[in-house]
Amino acid sequence: MFKIALCDDDASFLDFIQNLLLIEFSAHNCNIHIEKFISGKKLIESVEKNMEIYDIIFLDINMPEISGLSIADKLRQLDDKFILIFTTNMENDAPRGYRYNAFRFILKRTLRSDIQEAISTILYKSTCLNDETIELKYKHKDTYNLMTVKKKISFTLK
Repeated sequence: MFKIALCDDDASFLDFIQNLLLIEFSAHNCNIHIEKFISGKKLIESVEKNMEIYDIIFLDINMPEISGLSIADKLRQLDDKFILIFTTNMENDAPRGYRYNAFRFILKRTLRSDIQEAISTILYKSTCLNDETIELKYKHKDTYNLMTVKKKISFTLK
């Protein structure tokens, strides 16, 4: 299951992208949980206070109270593992957006077609990574730790 956050100051756009994601992930037989934020401050608060960890965050760049780039900067300080996808109407923002390790930069006018490619790539990469690594949870003293181990695949030719 992928945990996804959507952040945009336009509530109708949030509904639109949510519907696209539900369709796209269900086409790949993947379960998702989506949380929508109409304010970047609310998204940051959720991550800070509730220690919410998202797998994917869709983030508008041009928002009134705080820019998406500032939100991305703060979120990257809190967690650097999530997949960041910027959504915007402004083509010129792409170079600045990649400073925050953005996975994709999707224009809102091409969202329907570009989201299919982005989700397919995310699912392909996550499947490939899962095939190559195993996560082990172990207890050391009184704490639980998580260790990722790469699988070694070998074959014998006859």
